[in-house]
Amino acid sequence: MMMQCFWVMGYSTRDNPPVFGIVHQNDSSIMFAREHLDYKEDCFVELQQIQKNGNTQTLFRICGPSDYDKVEIRSPKGESVFLVQDTTIPIPAPQVCEDRWYAVDLNEWIQLPNPDSCQIRLHRPNGKYYTVTAKRLLACARQLTGNMLPQDKVKQPKPYGPFYSIFYPNVSLEQVRNTFAYYLNWPSKIGNSKIYRKGNCNYLMSTKLPLIAFILEGQRGHGLATFKEVDGGVWMDMDFWSIGYTRYGYYCSNLVDDEVKNIGMEAAAMTYSHLVPYADYGITLNGGYNKSNPTIDTVNITRHPELAAVQHGDKILSINGIELKESKNYSVEYMLTYGNVPLSITLQRKDNPPYTVEVMPQMNAPLHADVDFAAEVMKEERQHIKEKKLWEFWPQIPIPEVFDPMQSPDTHMDSPLTTPLLKAART
Repeated sequence: MMMQCFWVMGYSTRDNPPVFGIVHQNDSSIMFAREHLDYKEDCFVELQQIQKNGNTQTLFRICGPSDYDKVEIRSPKGESVFLVQDTTIPIPAPQVCEDRWYAVDLNEWIQLPNPDSCQIRLHRPNGKYYTVTAKRLLACARQLTGNMLPQDKVKQPKPYGPFYSIFYPNVSLEQVRNTFAYYLNWPSKIGNSKIYRKGNCNYLMSTKLPLIAFILEGQRGHGLATFKEVDGGVWMDMDFWSIGYTRYGYYCSNLVDDEVKNIGMEAAAMTYSHLVPYADYGITLNGGYNKSNPTIDTVNITRHPELAAVQHGDKILSINGIELKESKNYSVEYMLTYGNVPLSITLQRKDNPPYTVEVMPQMNAPLHADVDFAAEVMKEERQHIKEKKLWEFWPQIPIPEVFDPMQSPDTHMDSPLTTPLLKAART
């Protein structure tokens, strides 16, 4: 899996709380729990239960230190389970830390005495060891096996994955990254006229990692776009967060200003229309991407006579069966931008009964598929954050997110938000 997750340096482990979630990618469903090492907060251990093709496999991952030779699950009474590294598991590249994997038997773990007080010890040759409190991982293990203790509370894993994912077919990573960087500072003359820019967008386009990190002058919060080239195209995943609110994992922070989200999503949409054949559905929405309760702004009746019943101010209730009444504009915009199939849109005008229209996609050729934006991006030198100043401008860096390492390198982690939208809007 590509570099996606946030590794906070210089903070206590309180700022990196344990994570318990569920990931979907290709045909795999992975429930996982993660904890950081005591006194070495830039390292973590992770338990993964992988369900694929009717089979279940449990793996334990240690990402971080390299100076240990034994892994022990130890009870307070001294009873132990030692783990044996599975060297047949491929280690995805690139790596920024030591990465070791172990096949484990959960039933053996949870049968240790007093499991809530067990420790995970990473023994070093000098007799010292790193420790991880095993309580939450063992509670997760008991839940996965169904062997719950009376005081255990069943927790439902939260969906885990990128906030916003777009697939760009038949293009290269460099094309997508350069075009996206170009449009981070493009006035919205041919995009969404509701997107305003109060200052320049400064960004770090790394030469070492497949990412663009961006901030907007005078606005709170940051954006991170990561890129993964696979067979047939490029995935771009985007997340937003605020440095003052540290958290390990994916999320869209409420502390991020709308302008930051608007400019990131607008740049992704403009990149798509300039590189990929795209559909026009004849509808624009009122407000920016983060506005609530999607409402019709304009309708192109000339190109889409099937929209004759739609008027300015009508509320969108659902599209292709997906309820969107309480959603943000970005969910509707996603389907209108990246869709290529007929959309069944249910709307409502004030207190009148809901009505449904079927709108057909009118396909357009890419606007500038032959343009190389690399030279244009180089002209924006004053917007670039130099990599040598990474820690001054960017105190958080990505580390590898790897789930079900036996999958193909082309595997992409589903976005809990946009994957259902993409499935409903594309063939």
